[in-house]
Amino acid sequence: MFNENYLKEIGSRLRKLRKREKLTQPKLFSKLEQIRFGVDISKDDKVNDKYRGKQFISNLENGKYESGLSIDYALAYCKLCNVSLDYIYFGTESYKPEYDDIKKLIGLSDDSLNLLEKTKDKDKKFLLVLNKFLEPELSLDFINLLHSYYDFYNLAVKEKAISNAFLEHGRSRGLIVEDEDKFFHPFYPKERIYTSLYTISTESTELANKFKKLGGKK
Repeated sequence: MFNENYLKEIGSRLRKLRKREKLTQPKLFSKLEQIRFGVDISKDDKVNDKYRGKQFISNLENGKYESGLSIDYALAYCKLCNVSLDYIYFGTESYKPEYDDIKKLIGLSDDSLNLLEKTKDKDKKFLLVLNKFLEPELSLDFINLLHSYYDFYNLAVKEKAISNAFLEHGRSRGLIVEDEDKFFHPFYPKERIYTSLYTISTESTELANKFKKLGGKK
C-alpha cells in the first residue's frame, strides 16, 4: 500500500498528461489498451465498456488505487505521452532526462520539446518548414512575427483580466449581468487591436512571400 499523497501526486501528473494530449478519460483508456494489447476498443460502443474506462482513469487520476499505477499501464502512458517512468512515478522536473541539456541551451519548455519530438515522427514536413524559418534569410522575420502574435495575445489576456475585475467591482455595487460568461468590458481602443492584427497580417504575408521565393530557388 502506497502513501495517499504519493498516489495523488502521480494522479495529478497523469491528469496533466491526459489534458495535454486533449483526450477524454474513455478515449485515453482506449488508447492505453491498444498499446498494451494491440486491441482498439474505441470501436466498441458498449456503454459499460466506456463507463469502465472512464471510471478506471478517474480513479488513477484521483489516487484511488491502493496498489498504485501498475508498470504495464505506466509504460503505456510513457509511450503514448512521450515521457519517462521517472516523470510519472517520481515527478522529475523534465519529462525526459535528455531534455535537460536542450532546455538549458535554448530555453524551451518540456511541452515544447515534447511536441517537436512527436512532430519529428508524425509530420516531417512541418520540421522542414520550421528549420527553413529559422535559417538566416527568414529567422528575423519569423521571430518578429512571433513577437507580434505575443503582443496580440497579451492584449487579449489583459483585457479579459480587466473585464473580470470590472465585473467583480460592478457586482459589489449591485450590478446585475444576465450572461456573465459573455460579459466583456473593452479596455484598449479598437484601433490598438486593429493595429496589432494588421501587423500580424502584414508580417505573415511578407514571411510567406520570402519563404516562397527561397523555396523557388531550390
